[in-house]
Amino acid sequence: MRNGAKTLGIVTGTALALLLLGHLLLSGASLQAQPPSSPTFVDRGFLTVRVSGEGGTVQAEEAYAVLRTAEEWEFSLNARLVAKEKGFEARTQSVLTLSPELQPVRYRASRVAQALAEGDREVWEINLLWGEVVAGEFRLGEEDLALVEPNAPAKTFSGGDSIPVPVQAPWIVIEMDTFSPFALVPLLFLEARDAEEQQVLTVMPLPRRSFERTIQRADPVRIVDNATGAAQQAERLLWIRGPETPPLEVLFQTQGAGEGYTFLGIRVAEESQAFVYRRDLFPQGFRVERD
Repeated sequence: MRNGAKTLGIVTGTALALLLLGHLLLSGASLQAQPPSSPTFVDRGFLTVRVSGEGGTVQAEEAYAVLRTAEEWEFSLNARLVAKEKGFEARTQSVLTLSPELQPVRYRASRVAQALAEGDREVWEINLLWGEVVAGEFRLGEEDLALVEPNAPAKTFSGGDSIPVPVQAPWIVIEMDTFSPFALVPLLFLEARDAEEQQVLTVMPLPRRSFERTIQRADPVRIVDNATGAAQQAERLLWIRGPETPPLEVLFQTQGAGEGYTFLGIRVAEESQAFVYRRDLFPQGFRVERD
């Protein structure tokens, strides 16, 4: 009965956290999104993320979509991350609205994370974030809640911050523990036309960080489907993280001039297997064929 009661407590805590989250998302005026007019999907898909390290294996499933209307671009994601060895789970949802020139305009996100357990009690943390660009600054607001099952939720408000943003340089928002935002990297680069290199400002609302990254064009590579052995060519962009850290390789395919692109996955440079891949295209992942 003890295990059954604990399982019921976890399910109840999760359900209550999600109900609270849904209520706040629907009721908060700052989180209301304007409905797009005649949206067109530029790219969308489902990702699997597998990262192994000293702390065990972390696996995540993410869904993303890049939409285009006459008035704006919209990028959305829905992610679930599980670290079994640590007993940790997090769910993230976000929507980023960009101008026709791919400059962020509005942002909203929610994150529900299971924190450390206290005996038989499950502790959940809920983060609600929203932001908009005003006078050259990305103004962020945040509301935090803590839910300790079976106690009532304790509500706290952490206020807001502003992150200066460049007017001309492109920039993206990357939520903690997610990789779907990298699906925007090919779009930012393709819109730059014939550039071989581009500077991108990266904003992380949690934990309130911003930093510059360099994207470089690299030669195409051949990737091999792990399930079928079929090979195909993929375009490649290097996400430069610093002189001491291997770059990430963002792999994608173009669909012809002005017809969009398909994000395929991410690998660490010089490693064979992709640790982020489109599971709707490669159910068992893919590897990069070595020269």
